[in-house]
Formats: sequence, structure tokens, C-alpha cells
Amino acid sequence: LDRWTYRWSLDDSAGRVVFYAGLGGERGVRDALIVHDQVMPLIWSVRPDTVLTLLGANPPPVLTELSSDRVEITGFVDDPGTYLGKSRALICPFTGRYGFRSRIIEGMATGTPVVCSPDAVYGMRLDETDGIRLGTTPAELANCVLELLANHQMAQLASVKVRETVEARFGLEATYGQAAAWLDTTILGRSSGLEGGLSGP
Repeated sequence: LDRWTYRWSLDDSAGRVVFYAGLGGERGVRDALIVHDQVMPLIWSVRPDTVLTLLGANPPPVLTELSSDRVEITGFVDDPGTYLGKSRALICPFTGRYGFRSRIIEGMATGTPVVCSPDAVYGMRLDETDGIRLGTTPAELANCVLELLANHQMAQLASVKVRETVEARFGLEATYGQAAAWLDTTILGRSSGLEGGLSGP
């Protein structure tokens, strides 16, 4: 969290959404095209001035050729948080219940409201009470983004909530700190009260 600082701005994010992934792989390209070809036309039909940023390293020609006045292709950047912080929503239409989508956590840490599929957060203990918005179809994802673009208060509340969630669930104390506590009690027996428990150094 020292690197992924809160930097979202309501003013800077007006009219901009982001897809963030490794764009050199098949899955990243496929999901980027879902956002561009299926989600964004629904958003552009209502908000034609919205800019889509495809954020990620090694975009192939099938993506770079999409570059236009309303599609920005970044390629590799040293600080993705700069782009996340000026986006009204991070869109992730991921399908497949495996892996850990660290880029969602990175976006949340910057305070960027997240609009994603249920699969994208499967197994991550995240739901709509944590400030994210869920949609299964392109239309549902687009509607969530349009609401965040139109409702400034909703966007601001979502931004604060996703940052709070990351701090509470994925900060050092909640992750490695819990592992250290488990080691103390389960392996070293320091506070377990069990007879014959191992004593620490």
C-alpha cells in the first residue's frame, strides 16, 4: 500500500474509464476487446465523450490499431496508478474462477471504483458491500459505469469504500500479520495454552 497510494480524483476522472491487464497475453487481449467491442459502445451511446484507456504492457497490433481520440493505449508504464487515479471506473469482465486478480486490488488501492464480473472477484471475499459494482453481461457492466459517470456522489463513496476495503483486507496487518499470528499460536504455541507447546526464541 506504500506504492499503491490513494490518488483518485473526482474531477480528473470525469469521462474516463480504464481496462488494466497484461495486454501481451491471450486473456488480456480477449477481455480488452470485450470492453472495447461490447461494453464501450453501450457507454458511448449515452456518453460519447467517454475515453477508454487500455492500460498494460505489450499490447499487440489488434489493440494498438484501436487507438483514437477516445481510445488511449498506454503500453508499459512505470506508474499505473497515475492512469487508474484519473479514471471513473476500472472495468474487468474476467471469466473463469481461478487466480487472484491483483490488478483489481491495485485499482481499489488507488481509490478507483471497480466494475467487474462476479468471476473477477471469485474467492477474494469481495462483493458490492465493499464498494465494487458487479455485472455479468456487457449491458450490466455498461450500466454500472454509466451510473458512476452520472452520479458523482456514488462515485466518491465507492472510491472511499474500495480504499478502506483494501486497507482492512489486504494491508500488511491483515495478510502477513495474520500469518505471523498463526505461526505464534499454531506452530510455536505461544498463546495457545496447550501443555508442552513449543516456546519461542
